[in-house]
This record gives sequence, structure tokens and C-alpha cells, in this order.
Amino acid sequence: MHKRLYELTNDYYSILDKTIDQETGEILNDELVLQLEAIEGERDRKILDLACWIKDLELDAIEHKKQADRLTQDRKHKLALAERLEEYIKASLEEGKKLSDSRAKISWRESSSVEINCELEMLHKLRPDLVREEVEYVADKKLIKKSIDGGDLVLGCAIKTKQNLQIK
Repeated sequence: MHKRLYELTNDYYSILDKTIDQETGEILNDELVLQLEAIEGERDRKILDLACWIKDLELDAIEHKKQADRLTQDRKHKLALAERLEEYIKASLEEGKKLSDSRAKISWRESSSVEINCELEMLHKLRPDLVREEVEYVADKKLIKKSIDGGDLVLGCAIKTKQNLQIK
């Protein structure tokens, strides 16, 4: 019967409790030691299998990212080309003239937009009710780390040391 990794770990610690005397540290049963070694070998093999699977998933993700980047680049290129061709049609067709056939219909519609021809500071001084301020606060983690490493106390911040699993 194939066991899951967590089941192997549970079995290992269960047998370990029966194998070693808690008070003296003496090995009580040599057969159980052999079982521990077998479980440990199977557990290690499963962990290495998982590591290989992780590597495969990461490689697939990298390939998907490359493909997505290529598609994004292609999309941007096609949109830019469509925009240039639309500008070409605008320059070639007199304003207001309509064209159509079974494949396409070209017409004009009126629209309006606001153009700001002055500095925002001047507009703010003349009409502050027409300008809004946008502020965004972002913690600079590199500077915070540098400050804490330098001995400064930064309230609400701490450096957390952790172990990062690496699979190669």
C-alpha cells in the first residue's frame, strides 16, 4: 500500500516513540529501527519526487510566462498597427464622408474632450476646486531594513529571518 507523505511522517514518529525509551534514550527494539529506516527511505523518496514535480511546475510556469509575453507583445504590435492605419484613414478620407460595403462601415461622430493648456499649479491657484490631490504612501522596505540594521527603532516594523526552501 502506498502511503501519503503525512502518513509516513505520522508512522515514523509513532514507531520512534515505541523504539526509544523516553527516560534512558536506549533503543528497545532493533526490528522497529529497521522499520524506521525503511519509512525514512520512502519518505525521502517521496520528498524528492515532490521536489522534481515542483521543478517541472516552475519550468512550465516559466514557459507559460514566455508565451504570455510573446502574445502580449503581439497584441501591442497589432493594436499599434491598427491605430496607425486608423490615423492613415483619417488623413486620407475627408472629414464627415461615409463609406461602407459588406465588410466594413466607416462613419464619423462628434465628441469632445478637455485639454489642459496650462500648468496644474497655475490652475490650482486660480481654481482650486477643479484640482484634486492624490497621495499614496508606500513603505520603503529597503530603507526600513537599513534603519533597523543601523540600530534605529522603527515602530511597527521588524526584520523577520526565515528559511527559504530552494529546489534546484
